[in-house]
Amino acid sequence: MRDRLIFLALVVLDEAVTEARKRSVKPTVALRLALAYLYSVSGQKDRRVFDRFWQMATGQSYNAGPDENYIRGTYVCTFLQGICKSVGVEYTDLASKIRATRDRTTIAKGHE
Repeated sequence: MRDRLIFLALVVLDEAVTEARKRSVKPTVALRLALAYLYSVSGQKDRRVFDRFWQMATGQSYNAGPDENYIRGTYVCTFLQGICKSVGVEYTDLASKIRATRDRTTIAKGHE
């Protein structure tokens, strides 16, 4: 159960990374809950990477400029990698699992 919850919380963050590459992410309860849960299971005392993910994704720590989306997306992805490491998940494994899950969902929807 714990591993499944970690995976689902990381999926929420991965979706935020995708959104952050286009625009600032809306500060939703789901995103807050995912970050809080992952911090709670990480065992870390320093929550800086979680705070920085939130601040950068929601546009609270970067001023607009011509490369705003690219820079925000890159930083948020980097913070996600740090969060993955803190909860014992390899980022490449996460990306593969998310891709496989999305592929299965797409296939299932295509056959409806």
